[in-house]
Amino acid sequence: MDVLAIFYAPMAMVTVRPMAPFIIAAVFALLQVVLLIRQRALPTLLLWRRPALFAAAIWVVYGLYELQVQATQPYANIRIDLLVLAPILYVFTVIAIWWIWREFRGAREATRAETLSPPKAKGEPPADKP
Repeated sequence: MDVLAIFYAPMAMVTVRPMAPFIIAAVFALLQVVLLIRQRALPTLLLWRRPALFAAAIWVVYGLYELQVQATQPYANIRIDLLVLAPILYVFTVIAIWWIWREFRGAREATRAETLSPPKAKGEPPADKP
């Protein structure tokens, strides 16, 4: 099988189903909300620096673009724009997935460390300070 056909196969599925980019964006946004709840963090303006929400925003913009392309050119067989857009979407998606995995793993290890550490007596200095 051709390497480029394998590389662009996910984008071919997305172009056939124009609502798929919005579903992908919703999954990234939902995972970010779950992370915020687990970390007990309040949303701020710097929230857009998080890769999951940035990837969600990129997928929403691509979804709107794809709806526009399908409305104006419903039978466009050759899509040169996907040669540029697909790698960009892939890179941000992989970064967001890696970041989400790392955050979930870090949150799990932090809760595990809290449950495994012995309770401290009142007035006892922290372990890292002599």
